[in-house]
Amino acid sequence: MKTRRLVSAVGVVAPSFLAIAMLAGCGSDTPAKKTTGAGGSTGGSQTTTATGGTNAGTGGTSPGNGGTSAGTGGSGGGGTITPGLILDNFDDGDARIQNKPNQDGYWYTYHDTSTSCSQEPAQGGDFSMSGITAGANGSMHAGMTTGTGCSDWGAGMGVDLNHPGAAGEGGVAPVNPGLFDMSGYTCLVFWAKSTNGNTVRVKFGTPSTIASTEPGGMCMPSGTMGCDNDYGTTVTLGADWAQHTVSFDAMAGESWGVMGPGLMTELSKIIHLQFQFPKTGAFDMSIDDVGLATGCPQGAF
Repeated sequence: MKTRRLVSAVGVVAPSFLAIAMLAGCGSDTPAKKTTGAGGSTGGSQTTTATGGTNAGTGGTSPGNGGTSAGTGGSGGGGTITPGLILDNFDDGDARIQNKPNQDGYWYTYHDTSTSCSQEPAQGGDFSMSGITAGANGSMHAGMTTGTGCSDWGAGMGVDLNHPGAAGEGGVAPVNPGLFDMSGYTCLVFWAKSTNGNTVRVKFGTPSTIASTEPGGMCMPSGTMGCDNDYGTTVTLGADWAQHTVSFDAMAGESWGVMGPGLMTELSKIIHLQFQFPKTGAFDMSIDDVGLATGCPQGAF
């Protein structure tokens, strides 16, 4: 089953596939992308307590999850980490990430083919407004996706991090996305919230994990072990905006699929970043200020 980005022969999806909040603010049951094989095993649990910062806050906890990856944890509410590289803060109000040398791409949504599944913005649909009141930290814009009934493997949103020239941007995108180098950083940071309190698997795909039948992929299935087993871990979202940090060394493939050599050996070969919901009832996520940083606690989210 294809659960990655939608890519045509001439480019990536149009920049209308992610909802952007444009409001006047102040300023797994079935493993992700499984084709064959058994489900992932259960990981350990982890508790993280944030300290420091200028505002008081409390650390969060969540149960462990994931096959071979580390257990999951909550985001602390105290100190925050400032990204050394911003991927997207959504302040421009469109679906394109911040355009820099070797960094360019467009957010998209994707979901399974179960007849009960619906998602906004629609997979392959037009740009739409979201209904959140504001972005994180009083900003005017944020990204958002919502849906329900995706009962096969789930749904998600993602972005190719080095795939410029999409339709509508005055160019023709290469069929295969380029590689994005994040070897100078140690973790992903982002702000997010979910009114449903959903969990989401945060994951990076590389040529080693992406199926050879998909743009940029080199993975070949092995027996019952399928491809698209990206490096990731599970994060639990709360109802209020909170910053989450995901250390690269906490991200791994799951036991159901072909295993890549490890994210820490492929930090210079990133193709996409995705946030994927497992099969569930209703799901939603608002997201803002996505970036990369250094100095994060190892294995902490």
